[in-house]
Amino acid sequence: MKSFLQLNTIFVSILIESMPFVLIGVFISGIIQMFVTEEMVQKWCRKIKCRIYLFHCIGAIVSDYDA
Repeated sequence: MKSFLQLNTIFVSILIESMPFVLIGVFISGIIQMFVTEEMVQKWCRKIKCRIYLFHCIGAIVSDYDA
């Protein structure tokens, strides 16, 4: 029973400590969703060629799994 209480205490403390970061993320994503349109994202992606970065990221992930 004591180990269950310790597990419960640790779980609740992790939730309480992470809550401010979750709320900050929710507010920031809400602001981005309100003010950044899909067209703006598409223009930005065309400028920096997101496909190239996407392929690089996928390649990095795949190469990490091979090691």
